[in-house]
Amino acid sequence: MKLAKKEFRRYGAVLIEEHPRAGQTWRMPWGERWVATPKMRLATIRSMVAELRTREDPLHGYRPGEAPVGDVFTGTDHFTERFQLMASQRGQLTYAEVRAALLEPTETRLHPESGRCAYIRDRVAVIAAVEPDAGLRLITALWTRPDLWEQNPRETKETTHV
Repeated sequence: MKLAKKEFRRYGAVLIEEHPRAGQTWRMPWGERWVATPKMRLATIRSMVAELRTREDPLHGYRPGEAPVGDVFTGTDHFTERFQLMASQRGQLTYAEVRAALLEPTETRLHPESGRCAYIRDRVAVIAAVEPDAGLRLITALWTRPDLWEQNPRETKETTHV
């Protein structure tokens, strides 16, 4: 229970109620309620901490690698919506930051299953799919740091209907 209280908050979980004998009730960042009891195994708490950590990383599953350089970019509707949202939030993402991430990334990653590429520079990661003979199709934009996600939250399907 001490581990849950210490670690869960770090990853965005909120303690709803706590009773010494019954345990702690938590609301996870994705909307799920989760109860930690005094008789619960430490391994169970650790597995939830690991899940919180994994869900916090927007680039989970991407591996370091060389992403193709593109000179033709096509944005999806989703990319446009995400860019507009991020530009209107406190973080105020700019076209120059997106352009710099695509043309001069400080890091690139590849997703082995989907084949998508992540172009990362400073505060932003742009996820793109390589279109043969058509350049890069921009899928979405993500903040690269937890503090930026905290300052500039997005509604998710899990939390919208809770």
